[in-house]
Amino acid sequence: MGTVNEDGPFFLVVNDHSPHVVWVENSEYDPQVIDIPSFHIDTEDTRQSRARYYTDITKMDSNVGKLMESLERHGLTDNTILIFTADQGPQWAFGKWSLYDYGIQVPLLLRWPNKITEASQTSAMVSLIDLVPTFIEVAGGKLEDWENLDGKSLLPVINGDADVHHDKVFASHSGDGIMNRTPMRMLRTADYKYILNLSPETRYDTHMNKADDHDGGREYWPSWQTESFVDRHAASVLWRYHYRPEEELYDMKNDPDETVNLVEHPDYEELIEAFRTQMVQWRKAQGDNETGAYEREERRVHVPYIFGSLE
Repeated sequence: MGTVNEDGPFFLVVNDHSPHVVWVENSEYDPQVIDIPSFHIDTEDTRQSRARYYTDITKMDSNVGKLMESLERHGLTDNTILIFTADQGPQWAFGKWSLYDYGIQVPLLLRWPNKITEASQTSAMVSLIDLVPTFIEVAGGKLEDWENLDGKSLLPVINGDADVHHDKVFASHSGDGIMNRTPMRMLRTADYKYILNLSPETRYDTHMNKADDHDGGREYWPSWQTESFVDRHAASVLWRYHYRPEEELYDMKNDPDETVNLVEHPDYEELIEAFRTQMVQWRKAQGDNETGAYEREERRVHVPYIFGSLE
């Protein structure tokens, strides 16, 4: 969607379907040489699915290139801010519908000629809620005219005036239809991650292990279940996937895969209490009163998918 004015600014949003399921059928990559995350289960079906997933990412990358070519063809490149991002991590275990970094870390690439140094990077911790205040400032607006904005403008980071943005960020997942309905909240600092599971008594299930009508689980999940009976690592992966404790704490510097829950470790009692207090404050500020498993009347919504490349 977008608006175009030949004599003024324009705003364009392009929502690429890839790499959302369903992934492309024919893989461009060799399943035998691709990487498998340590917190997944390495089976032949996993490799076949992941090769297709990577191929879909490549398709999306090609579409981004076509968009940039279109901007250049219309003489819009030099005075256009291009932002590439995503709404969540991949539809793989511990990704989408979770608050582990695999699920909440998304790409954020900005191209702004004569403003952002080419190939520059920052370690500043940011959130997608920072995009709206950034747009307001870029467009010449004043943030004080806008109430109840949770984010902060990224302009200080973009301009190179700051290499620190947030000291902590929050994230939430509440529910998605009749599956994926175990609500959780997260607080993330540069060094630690705290997760509050609001319904730990509810077995965690998503489309990955329940849906049998599309990719993102259908192809490989049965092989994971089979492997869990003969391999300790596979059994551990499935257990951690389905059963979540009330609280989780991870050392993100030394345990980036979030495998060792430190919430009961006596050395972290003070940190846990601080995170609990901050979580209560944030939830209160957000009007977040969710207390248990997400429930709603079962209904089936048919959404048409459009396949193909961006022209």
